[in-house]
Amino acid sequence: MADLDIQKTRVESTYNYSSDTLGVSKSKISISNSAKETAKGFALFQYMKDNQCDYVLDPLYHISRSGNSNSSTESISVTISGYPAKYKSFTQPDTLPRSISEARDLGRGSVLIANSQVVKKEVFEPFFAAGLGFNRSEGGIGLPDIHARYYALRRLSVGYDLLNMKEGYGVDNKSKAHILGANFNLYSRRMNGVHFTLGYELPTEDGYFDFTDDFGLSIGFGAQYIVAEKFAIRADYRISSIFGGSTGIGVSYCFR
Repeated sequence: MADLDIQKTRVESTYNYSSDTLGVSKSKISISNSAKETAKGFALFQYMKDNQCDYVLDPLYHISRSGNSNSSTESISVTISGYPAKYKSFTQPDTLPRSISEARDLGRGSVLIANSQVVKKEVFEPFFAAGLGFNRSEGGIGLPDIHARYYALRRLSVGYDLLNMKEGYGVDNKSKAHILGANFNLYSRRMNGVHFTLGYELPTEDGYFDFTDDFGLSIGFGAQYIVAEKFAIRADYRISSIFGGSTGIGVSYCFR
């Protein structure tokens, strides 16, 4: 498959050929279609040479004859009007053997149209995302909900969540949950969809890092929606073996 650089204006040129050059006698030139096609081929080659092009887009031909009774030859005049074009680059739309077999039908001044579909395999590139939100539990609405995730695969990611489990901005005297978890994602190519989570939970009683002797498990499900190229809204419902049920909503920035 070729990309063309096409001249914006139509160019017209006229070329003349003698009947003996075309391999026919004067008397037979009127019934010889091969002579006219040969004249068109000669003219097209000269046209591309004169205009320094590789292909002629939408060529229009006008063929006329001229001569006099005293001459043993007659002249065929070929006028070509078209848009000269040059090849800029080439791409392979199909398997190499099929491309070669189709390219055999491609001559100078003609167009190859490949009807086969081009299937591109999308390669997922891992990326990191982080954001802020809030968490609602039996203790009220707690702020902030800090979350970070690494998407190793479209279907699988690992994450960290810091949740405030009591109402108000979490500084001191507010129990919190640190969750290290895995996410199984049912996402589209745009990374929209639902997910299921399983996490290891480290609770605190006061402050951020005064961990208790207990640890728990957190399971849940949620959804994610990309609102811009790098921003996502994420909602999660979790059931904790320590704190019970809670709902979190946040905004993430995707570093990709």
